[in-house]
Amino acid sequence: MKNRVLLVIGLLLMTFAVNGASGWKTVEEIVINGTKVNKETLVFGDVMKMINKTDKGGNETIIDLSADQITLINHFDKSYQVLKLSKYIEFAEGMLKEMTAQGRINPDKIPPKITYKKGAIESVTLGKSTHYSVAVDGKPYMEVWVAPELKDSSLIGFRDKFAKMLPSDLTKYRSIDAKIRDHLSAEGLIIKQIKTPFNKKLPKSEQTMLSMEKIEMPPKLIVIPDDYVSKTSK
Repeated sequence: MKNRVLLVIGLLLMTFAVNGASGWKTVEEIVINGTKVNKETLVFGDVMKMINKTDKGGNETIIDLSADQITLINHFDKSYQVLKLSKYIEFAEGMLKEMTAQGRINPDKIPPKITYKKGAIESVTLGKSTHYSVAVDGKPYMEVWVAPELKDSSLIGFRDKFAKMLPSDLTKYRSIDAKIRDHLSAEGLIIKQIKTPFNKKLPKSEQTMLSMEKIEMPPKLIVIPDDYVSKTSK
């Protein structure tokens, strides 16, 4: 259940946008155990849309802050859900409080120590990037490449601004990956990362930002096929 809390918090922390008819689109490639997932993120005004695609299907998450709404579209089982953003936050808080009461989360536990070793400047996809080796409690955890030229990217601003909207009890339990991303945002935008899990039975994952471009908002951001089944709670 702890992973579910982190998943909810992670989704919330990833989403925020500013006003305007035009926006930004990023394309990333994620490779896990040889399986590739293409991820597109589109940001327009108070709306962010994330699209994950594989050869077998995919899913979409659309966040509309003005409408206080999250829409989840699952192309694997042809279903969709429409939720209130405020209720989603309350759900995450409720899960956290329940797990704390059950002793599954210790609020007094010392958080893991994250250290950063700055390396060389290298050319990676979107330009010159600084290589960092990241360790957690002394163990190798992630290699990241940070693009200083994208330090003022509005994407970083989106995340920081929305994170400030969340209750402190949720931001306290951000994932290690989110903490790394937030720490390095002062240096620039992470455009590539290779993660080595602590559990040796789990595969390494590699995530690379392939492109970033300014685009105009399409006529419709939310498209749900007629044959998709609603799983929205009544």
